[in-house]
Amino acid sequence: TVDVRAPEEQRVAETKAGKTLELQIGDQTVVVPLDLPAKRDLIQARVQATETVGIAIEVEDQDGTWKSLARAAGRSPRVAARRLAGAPARLRLWSLDERGGTVKVTAYDAKARSVGDKALIGGTTISASTPWPAVKIGGRTGLFALDGARTDVWICPRAGQGCVPAPPVAPVTEDGLVILGRTLEGHRLPLTDEAVIALDELPVSVDVPDADVAVLIARTSTGQPGARFDDGPTALGDRAALAIDLSGGGRALVWRGSKQAMPVQTRLRAHGLAATQATLESAGQSTIAVPALGAVEVDLGKRAVSLRLGLERGTAATVLDQVVWADEKAATTELVGRGKLWLLNPTETPRLVTVESQQTDA
Repeated sequence: TVDVRAPEEQRVAETKAGKTLELQIGDQTVVVPLDLPAKRDLIQARVQATETVGIAIEVEDQDGTWKSLARAAGRSPRVAARRLAGAPARLRLWSLDERGGTVKVTAYDAKARSVGDKALIGGTTISASTPWPAVKIGGRTGLFALDGARTDVWICPRAGQGCVPAPPVAPVTEDGLVILGRTLEGHRLPLTDEAVIALDELPVSVDVPDADVAVLIARTSTGQPGARFDDGPTALGDRAALAIDLSGGGRALVWRGSKQAMPVQTRLRAHGLAATQATLESAGQSTIAVPALGAVEVDLGKRAVSLRLGLERGTAATVLDQVVWADEKAATTELVGRGKLWLLNPTETPRLVTVESQQTDA
């Protein structure tokens, strides 16, 4: 037989931030309501115990249900979260060992201090009024690189979510980015190569340096990401998206199409492609060599042309805002276009593209 039981819930008196409580948890779940000022949106808590204890920060939704924003377990676990302004909050504690020893828990509240990007370059020391002082990076959305040691540095990507240990690169969404730590170094990051970020529900802008042709590829392990430059076409692959800017780079928007509750690890890679030109044979099939990290411009003329393209793996083609992308394997496709046909190779190996063209009546 399997014995399933729900632990008894014990509710203690509401406590203010900064006060340390001593609890005996045993086989119960203890709920600690928090008395926090409405404008304090950052909640932090730490536990000291001689047994393994779990702790969660919970907030109340508008419909009266309680939602867990962050949780951890151990003998000295710590949690932090950004609550929506004014939302009621509480701590939930339980013992995995059920020894009944004394557990000390302290909650802290804070309002992150807004700083400019320049203030973080070279490091800025924050007043240690709480165990984890906080700053908020606001302004335009984009990527933010955390330089130097990230020991005991956490990020809080958006309101209504928990905080996590700081990665090398974090997205700045329209909610801003809160960073917890005593001494921070960082800078805005133009995506010159590759970065891995946790993509949440809010889209993220990415700065891509200028080039003849700019390409941004977003890949996820689950779900379908999207990516687009302001005035460029987009192609979708298997859990991947390719955005193209034929005017030379700028800002691209990246988003996720799935509705997972947790952030999705997303690998971003930017390529600046050097452009050359080529012409098609007057009749029949043309084979065009596209250099590694290169783009080839083909003039189709003013009349509509029916095209049959044979793309090697990794290459793409675009004409009249239509895009085809042989992401994982070679592909053959048909298009109708006029004007400029672009053949793109964002790989580090030279590729071949075959083009069969025929005038149409359109």
